[in-house]
Amino acid sequence: MGMPIEKLIKEGTNVRPSKQFEMDAREFLSKKWGVELEERKVKIGEAFKKFDMVSEDESLIGDAKYMKNIPVPAAKWSDISECIWLLQKTKAKRKFMVFGQDIEIAERYLKRWSSIVKDIEFYFFDGKKLERLD
Repeated sequence: MGMPIEKLIKEGTNVRPSKQFEMDAREFLSKKWGVELEERKVKIGEAFKKFDMVSEDESLIGDAKYMKNIPVPAAKWSDISECIWLLQKTKAKRKFMVFGQDIEIAERYLKRWSSIVKDIEFYFFDGKKLERLD
């Protein structure tokens, strides 16, 4: 069995920026909200979906998206939409998405689709502060 990823990062091993962002966001929100968040699979109907930030009782479920903005982000929007759809199918009391790298991708998504996105909190995390977008 290998080392936990947190230990590898502290020892200077290369980790994808998106994975580092996910870990930083999870640690930040765990402290901010006073609940341990972990990456885990959540049962949705008869299927399972892995989310980046899940409380033990599954009352808080969220996902991290580390995305660079591009002129026509159709594939990125599809990824975001799929995650929102699956989050909406969970029984969590608090459902959220945390974006990193480029705030514009989340802002553009919300500008276009906010009227149909219900019960999902959107945040941008720059590694130091968290900004609510919705």
